[in-house]
Amino acid sequence: REAELAAFWQKKIGIRTPDMNNNIFSLSGGNQQKALFARALGSDAQIVLMDDPMRGVDIGTKLEVYDLVREEAARGRTFLWYTTETEELDNCDHIYVFKNGRIVANLRRDELTEEKIIQSSFGDAA
Repeated sequence: REAELAAFWQKKIGIRTPDMNNNIFSLSGGNQQKALFARALGSDAQIVLMDDPMRGVDIGTKLEVYDLVREEAARGRTFLWYTTETEELDNCDHIYVFKNGRIVANLRRDELTEEKIIQSSFGDAA
């Protein structure tokens, strides 16, 4: 069953490796990220936590993963996504801005601006 699941996600996500039994560290950075997404998406988890998942990943891989996240979200899964890359905010329904370990803003996509994020992050210092 595990091998079948690995083969399914390898094909669906496009993980480029001749052998899915290879160590993840033998893969390129983009394929490592795809493998981690495959593990998360292949689970039954309804909530997927992502910690800056696209940092250092090529644009092609980013676009593929964004499509998969949207597809899975449309099926009812929730993605909690920490990011330092502002272009990723376009993939979010809600954006929570943290300051000193607390949520200082809850912004909907339609009210999101870089200015609001900076203002929320730095308060009067912005």
